[in-house]
Amino acid sequence: WLGAQAKLAACDARNLEKCFVGQKFDGIAAEAFLGAPLKGHENDTDLKKSADDLKKLYCSALTAMSRALKPGGKIIFIVPAFRGRGSWIPSLRQADIENLGLRVLEPYGLNTKPYMQKTKIEKNALTYFREGQRLARIIFIITAK
Repeated sequence: WLGAQAKLAACDARNLEKCFVGQKFDGIAAEAFLGAPLKGHENDTDLKKSADDLKKLYCSALTAMSRALKPGGKIIFIVPAFRGRGSWIPSLRQADIENLGLRVLEPYGLNTKPYMQKTKIEKNALTYFREGQRLARIIFIITAK
């Protein structure tokens, strides 16, 4: 497409260097593992534990992905947020990403109105969920600082 080359592969994102030896990328897109399926009876404590466990996985994966980027490259990273009793419980926050030495870009200029919810779980991220769903997707656009 437009002369671009793409390579698709299924591998553990925490070990990209092993899957793509010596390669660097302009961009990486990934929807992360969303965790165990929700049964509908989880309390906020259970949801927060799941989110904390997933955050460790995501930080490890983002560190590996950032090492595989060319200068100026971007990562599109999709993670879950769980609907708690009073609010959304995100599995990853902008501050977590910035603590890895990465930067979350604001998604300005994207025509997201037909697809994205007005609810913002994270300031500089897109949020998608269907009404009544207990899981939302947070979509981050990330680059190295």
